[in-house]
Amino acid sequence: MTFGVDSDSHNDGILDSESDAPNEQLLELTRYHEHEVYKHQHHIAALSRAVNSKRPVSTLSDELLVDIFLCYRDISIIAKEGTVATNGNQDEFDFTTWWWLVPTHVCHYWRMVALASPLLWRYVDDDVFSRPHLLDTALLRSHPAPLDISIRHALFASNSFTFPDNWSKDEKESLGKILKESCRIRTFRLDMPQSLIQLQITEETHLPPFALMEELHVDALTPFGVGIRIPCILQSIPCCLCSLSLKGVIVSWEMMSNLPPTITNMQIKFPTDNPPGTCEGLLDVLTRLPNLVCLRLAKVPIGTQHAFKEVNLPRLKKLDLSQSHSWNILSVVQSLSFPPNIESTIRIKFNSDDAIPPVSLSSVFSKFGFSSLPEHAKAQHLLKYAVSINKPEYGLFIETSTETCTGSWPRYFKFTLLLCNGRPATDTSPWLEFLEAASLAIYPTIKDIILDGGYQGLSRTALAGSLLRANQLECLQMNHATAATCLLEVLRVLPDGTVPVPALRRIKVWSEYALQGDSIDGAELCGVLEERLTRGYRLEEFKLYTPYYIAFGHPDIQQRLREDFNLILA
Repeated sequence: MTFGVDSDSHNDGILDSESDAPNEQLLELTRYHEHEVYKHQHHIAALSRAVNSKRPVSTLSDELLVDIFLCYRDISIIAKEGTVATNGNQDEFDFTTWWWLVPTHVCHYWRMVALASPLLWRYVDDDVFSRPHLLDTALLRSHPAPLDISIRHALFASNSFTFPDNWSKDEKESLGKILKESCRIRTFRLDMPQSLIQLQITEETHLPPFALMEELHVDALTPFGVGIRIPCILQSIPCCLCSLSLKGVIVSWEMMSNLPPTITNMQIKFPTDNPPGTCEGLLDVLTRLPNLVCLRLAKVPIGTQHAFKEVNLPRLKKLDLSQSHSWNILSVVQSLSFPPNIESTIRIKFNSDDAIPPVSLSSVFSKFGFSSLPEHAKAQHLLKYAVSINKPEYGLFIETSTETCTGSWPRYFKFTLLLCNGRPATDTSPWLEFLEAASLAIYPTIKDIILDGGYQGLSRTALAGSLLRANQLECLQMNHATAATCLLEVLRVLPDGTVPVPALRRIKVWSEYALQGDSIDGAELCGVLEERLTRGYRLEEFKLYTPYYIAFGHPDIQQRLREDFNLILA
């Protein structure tokens, strides 16, 4: 039996209905489907959350992913620089540079973000340089971002520095490709044998300008100290260059006449075959660089030292003329003329194997106005002249050799000119080193500084710590009373618990010597030592020194020290 419904009559009945009430059947059907849709939406959301917990890619923006990749890449670069082994095997591949690529393969989305981010591919190092296919990929994907080039080819080079035929065709082509991208290079660090540099760079006579370069470092490795010429690079220096470092490169002042005034750091190590320069040439170059903060010139050509007399470098904080002839540097010292607004320390270092002749020392002392004094008196007056609060002029920092120091004026292997110009140096560590070195031969002045406070730019605590590190008793031959006086002054300015263990051992030697005498300061010193020890000063200090205080102290406090010592040991 079949049951049927007349659709037309049914619809007519619905349309002809005079009732305005909603149809219960349609409402029920609507509620049912709405409920089903809600269930499916809830299920989809739950599935989405479950997927996202395993693959959190859809919740991270492209910018955040790029930042993560950049941080991971920087960590990989640092790890490589710290762990790579120099074995000369060019066929081995160092994967540390590419660690940052691992997270980019987590999913297709991350991979696409990495491929579309030029900043991730702009770093070119030895691994990329020695493999043309990787270099092509990096240059293509990094466009148009600036490039950071760091090629330290000595890690993979053969032992020969003189035969260009040892270098592969791929390496020569890679260097040419990099130079053709010179308009995008931001930092350029090139450390490799001269044979490879000279093969390729000298051929690129018409390079695009280095429009974005901020840092240029060229170290032409050579075992003989001879230089190469790379005029194509020096003639294309951009106006935004901040740091320039050239080693093993033949440089003429005329070639460097186009250096921009934006340079703040310049380091040049002249090769042995560099042509002699002129004072006017160096003066012209330095005049164009008023923003120099750090200037390092190694093996300065003869004839240029007097240029420093007229140069005006208002922001210069460090001057390093290492590995130059002693007489040449002394001429620079005599010619120094810096403005009075220098806020930091200027150092002129001598080569460690240069023996300073006495006549040169006399010429230096003549600058300070006491060249006619005996050698020992010169040292005393020099220290007073340097640190006296009434005459804040120049101070000569002297580094002595412990093997040759005899307590009198020793042979000096290096010394440094400290320039303060009426104000304390920002960094007080050179003054501390200066006082330590000077205290080996100049005790009376050191004593005056301790007792009278006639020092500049140092707190009493810093000065006391410096004197403890100096440990000058063996060299200065102080008497017991004077030793007790100085140690008493030092202990008065040292806060409790601030003396490091090495300094404590020096206090032990000092106090043992000082307490052997019978003086008013010696008695007061015993009281200060007892007060510091019984006040709960550090246990290791008490254990280390109390036996000496008991042995050399005054009888009226020996018993109390023994009791305190035994109590702490118990």
